[in-house]
Amino acid sequence: MLFRLAWRSLWRHRRRTVLTVFAISMGLALAIFFISLEEGAYDQVIADAVRIEAGHIVVEHPEYLDAPSHELTVRPTVYERLDGWLGPHRDVVVVRPVVLTQGLATTAHGTKGVALYGVDPEREKQARSPLARPENLVAGEYFQRSDEPRALVGAELAEELELDVGRRLNLTASNVAGETQQLRFEIAGIFASGSSEIDGHIVQIPIETARELLGLRDGETHRVGMILTGIDAIDTVLAESERALTGVDAEVATRTWQEVMPELWAFMQVDAGGTWIMQAIVIGLLLFIIFNTLYMSVMEREREFAVLYALGTPRRRLLKQVIAESMWVGLLSVSIGVALGYGVSEYFRAVGFDFSVLFGEDITISGFFFDPMVYPNARPYTLIALGGGVFLATLVMGLLPARRATNVNIADTLRSAA
Repeated sequence: MLFRLAWRSLWRHRRRTVLTVFAISMGLALAIFFISLEEGAYDQVIADAVRIEAGHIVVEHPEYLDAPSHELTVRPTVYERLDGWLGPHRDVVVVRPVVLTQGLATTAHGTKGVALYGVDPEREKQARSPLARPENLVAGEYFQRSDEPRALVGAELAEELELDVGRRLNLTASNVAGETQQLRFEIAGIFASGSSEIDGHIVQIPIETARELLGLRDGETHRVGMILTGIDAIDTVLAESERALTGVDAEVATRTWQEVMPELWAFMQVDAGGTWIMQAIVIGLLLFIIFNTLYMSVMEREREFAVLYALGTPRRRLLKQVIAESMWVGLLSVSIGVALGYGVSEYFRAVGFDFSVLFGEDITISGFFFDPMVYPNARPYTLIALGGGVFLATLVMGLLPARRATNVNIADTLRSAA
């Protein structure tokens, strides 16, 4: 009976109720969509960044992250154990070894410091690395495992050193003995990721050649990375990888991409925090519409409340009725808002949302290329946090009008009405 009365009272002023529910539900739907859009953008940046670096999860020497050195390598048994244990895992796309170093790229037209990545080309293709994707190769092709020393360079580095497919490039680096070593490479292909830092700085070479350049033993790597199906699988695979390495006679540390790329993680944390704050402010402003609706509803019915009190109706009962009215407003607004926000997010998840109209084609986040075609990801916690927050805030907004309803002075109200 209480909820039926609250429902009927709410629709005495149909237009006001409809406008209130519409405003709150639209605000909630927009908040869900924009946060889902941001989550989708982050997913894309993370997916490309971990494929350029080592992976969602990285196994390396405990001291390598703080002070990278050629001598801080991972034994072949670590890669073999992880590949055998986690390679078939349903959440693991590929397990791949990576050899890393800094060096000098030299041609007749100049010299430049570069980051050398020694990779297994077959594993890179399985990982769908942005540098190995055919659509990102502006010239040539990706090198094969059986090739003679061949290299993949970025478009900006190729332009600066006047390189082209088939031309020669000298790469110089210090080996584990501290000696300067130089090898000559033929340019197999040129990539364009869209990021100046990547296209002008990274050079990929076959992992066997990288070991030869640095004087590493067969099978040694600096990092063993695991590319996963998504970031939601990190905790599961992290636990599995630690179990897989139990008993392996090697000094290693297992780290997530957040630890390996702290700058990117910090940027996302700050940016996401700002987005949530802005959406919370917008929803907070809209909640005052609910307060106004409920408060006006109570003010208009003061004479009605006074008559009910005079007839012996408990004040607590009318308090519950007004709170029930705010609950109905919250339920309607949240139900419509969540359904609408989720529906729009899922639609653009299928067709994509093109940011290039607003910001152009070349967008980077913390040095990594950002694909302007974004696919929103409406995660359950986003729906629960925003929907639940709006519903609870609606109940809180109904407390003051409810208190006003219980403080109606019977005699004064009836006398003024007369």
